[in-house]
Amino acid sequence: MLGIKEEFFMFAAVLVSALTPMEKQVSTEIVLGKANKRIAGDLFVSQRTVEAHRANLFQKLRVRNALELVQLLELSRSRLDQGRQAGPVWFCSSSMPSISCCLLK
Repeated sequence: MLGIKEEFFMFAAVLVSALTPMEKQVSTEIVLGKANKRIAGDLFVSQRTVEAHRANLFQKLRVRNALELVQLLELSRSRLDQGRQAGPVWFCSSSMPSISCCLLK
């Protein structure tokens, strides 16, 4: 049986693995602290496109702001650094909690 922390690491890795390549790029830029307008210029897309990708990735990762995004991605990365990677998992999104209720402080 897995502990709460172990389950949360797996949860974070599975959510991150569901992102599209563009959502991953946008998330990287957000973590670097860039504004939507700057991200749009760097990726050669419109600001509205960046806003749409940002909204999609926030919804998929169940985060409400950039700080929660950074925390989730850090947890996911630390999990991968430990040599374990989440495999493909099918889940019902209604059973997945919000990241804000699961963050370990």
